[in-house]
Amino acid sequence: MNFKIIILTFAMLGVSLPAFAQRERIDGEWNSPKCINAVWKWTIPTEKEKEFDLKNDLDIDDTRYSCDSEISPSEINRALTIIKQAIKGKNKEKLADIVVYPFSYWIKTKEKTEYGFKADVQANNKIDFIKHYDEIITKDVERVIECSALNNMRSLGGGAVALASDFIFLTKAPNNNKEHVRYFRKYPLRFKSMRSYTGRHVDWFEENCK
Repeated sequence: MNFKIIILTFAMLGVSLPAFAQRERIDGEWNSPKCINAVWKWTIPTEKEKEFDLKNDLDIDDTRYSCDSEISPSEINRALTIIKQAIKGKNKEKLADIVVYPFSYWIKTKEKTEYGFKADVQANNKIDFIKHYDEIITKDVERVIECSALNNMRSLGGGAVALASDFIFLTKAPNNNKEHVRYFRKYPLRFKSMRSYTGRHVDWFEENCK
């Protein structure tokens, strides 16, 4: 069946498919090498960045970041480099500057909760993030960040990407969740949230980082 017909059918049923709509809008072909040309219209890359983008546009599933998330590999690499340098240098303020607030993460608890011995908590602002830095940036997080690269991350659509099999999330956004993000393209990629570190994340690490 023609892809446009599929989209139209879902639309008639009242089903919203934003990610598919982005893919269709940006090129007309799902996962086409041409998608990066559309992204370049707002990233205005240098020739060196263009070369980098062409070589690194595929994620761990061979999905193109430029088609699925409307984001260039250079943008992802820029944010990832800042995060890696901040964590390696224990620069809490630098990392806190590129976080989306409130920042959601998981902690281990002494008492059992509805999720087991863990709980979903938030750092509501930069001061809060710095205060709880050691609780947020654990050894597991440090190892995952250090190992993460464009070829082992995953595109999520809508200007977002995931690290370590959906353990850590980055998204193009302002530095808070209160502002309505309609045109995410204009924002830088930021550190958005983290899930609890589980077996599948360990498996990802064993497969990609050893």
